[in-house]
Amino acid sequence: MKQRMEFFLTVITISVLAMTFGSACNKHEVAGKELVSFYEVPLACGAAPDIGCGSRAKPVFLELENHENIKEAWLNRAGTVIAVVGGSSMTDGKELAAFVESVFKKYDVEAIYVVDKNRREELMSDFRAEGKWYKGVDVDKLSLEEAGLLAEKAVKFARDAKLVDEQEAAAIGFDVNDYLKKDLVKVRTCDELCASEEERHDKVYDIYMNHIGKLRAEKVRRMYEELQSNARQND
Repeated sequence: MKQRMEFFLTVITISVLAMTFGSACNKHEVAGKELVSFYEVPLACGAAPDIGCGSRAKPVFLELENHENIKEAWLNRAGTVIAVVGGSSMTDGKELAAFVESVFKKYDVEAIYVVDKNRREELMSDFRAEGKWYKGVDVDKLSLEEAGLLAEKAVKFARDAKLVDEQEAAAIGFDVNDYLKKDLVKVRTCDELCASEEERHDKVYDIYMNHIGKLRAEKVRRMYEELQSNARQND
């Protein structure tokens, strides 16, 4: 009888401890949950559509993360989703959404809040995964990648048309890439970024001219403009 009583007391003690510990864990889990909002956005690079445009996202993220109640802002690699994480004091989703949406509007970012539960779960499944999401100014990594893609694009057509040889293309591509890596990480609004496009074209032309002279650089410019015109007509 005594042994049976001790057994029951042991079971009860273990059960109480388990309930107490479990309750503490659950409380910690709830307190540790983050307020994460996802927004569908059209921020894929026009010239490199497989990756997000770090230049467009950067000023948005700088303003978002400067807010005392926002902990983090992330862009997925494709540039199709922005995730905003509220700070520890942010418990009201409506309050967070009001500020976030005002920033999107300021920087001309068309954003749609993700309501669908399945879509949110899908996004949460790899949220913050390295190489799939870029936090804050880490979007510069996308800009640097874009610079390399644009540099290759800037010399490929001229190399394929035999307007430059392999050695010249490599040297020109290196200088274009070096220039774009510095240019694309600048903090600019959408309007400023678009307005600077002509400046970038002129700079690439100058790089060509420095390597192959004005006469040949003009041939490259004319071919580029012809290719652009044909592309617009086919769209």
